[in-house]
Amino acid sequence: MSQAAHMRFDQLQATNPVYREACNRARAAAAVHCHILLRGQVGTGRRTLAQAVHAESPRREGPFVAAFVTSEERSTPRWVDDQLARARGGTLYLSDPVELSEEAYWRLVHRFTDDVDVRLIASTRREALEFSHDSSILWQGVQDLASEVVVDLPPLRARPEDIVPLFLQFAAEAAPGRVEACTEAAERALVEYAWPGNLLELRLVASQAARAAGGAVVAAGDLPLDGVPRLGEPPMPLHVDRETQVLRRHALGVLRRFGGDMERSAHALGVTLSCLYEKMKRYRIARGEYGGTTPIDRAPHWGREKEA
Repeated sequence: MSQAAHMRFDQLQATNPVYREACNRARAAAAVHCHILLRGQVGTGRRTLAQAVHAESPRREGPFVAAFVTSEERSTPRWVDDQLARARGGTLYLSDPVELSEEAYWRLVHRFTDDVDVRLIASTRREALEFSHDSSILWQGVQDLASEVVVDLPPLRARPEDIVPLFLQFAAEAAPGRVEACTEAAERALVEYAWPGNLLELRLVASQAARAAGGAVVAAGDLPLDGVPRLGEPPMPLHVDRETQVLRRHALGVLRRFGGDMERSAHALGVTLSCLYEKMKRYRIARGEYGGTTPIDRAPHWGREKEA
């Protein structure tokens, strides 16, 4: 879907020198017409950085099109042509192009060889390189196509000085005027957590903590970090969809925190009760995992309300 890119570089909060260098490299590339390759884990802000590049480029008045290769239907030469047509005069952000079919990949290369009027910003998860079968030749081609500038985004756990400020920013966005600070214990818990879901997970945690906090200061007990990995613990398997795991673990953590109380959990997550049941079904959360008393298959209004 074509969309405006409102994010700008001066809105990207960062003290960490590695992340700041990544932003500086991308910002320098924004001023000239070149293709860019962004590399980083799920949730590290690849699309946000791509939006900032577009917003500060000569193509800012053109469309910003974010395209995701999520199915076989989105891995065909025709799909590639459609995305390029929508992005004409602007920027095409193509997530995980290594998942394209061979035919679709060669169509992409052919179109850019014809000097199509589109800036390409390709992005990839590092783990996609390790687990995509028969992808080495295609991946090398993607790098050749989009590697005029390569930007590596560090995981959130490598940015400890940014975690608390970002947490407070996300909490303020979720509950404006409510949260102003964290206790020392809460700050320590945030920094010590491994953040396998990176900024995506931090935003979820901040949103829930902002609702749980009894005042303007978030305490360690307000953080839904019970029973989740800490630094030094084994990471989640890379071949499993990382975003799904992050969302599942977040919902499960809230359910455990409230002892399986569905209404309180739904309120903390900011969703309706029927939406919570749908999430539990989607993420295959079993009753024994959270200590609840309501069997999932007997939940009311099962699947009748879509997630907001």
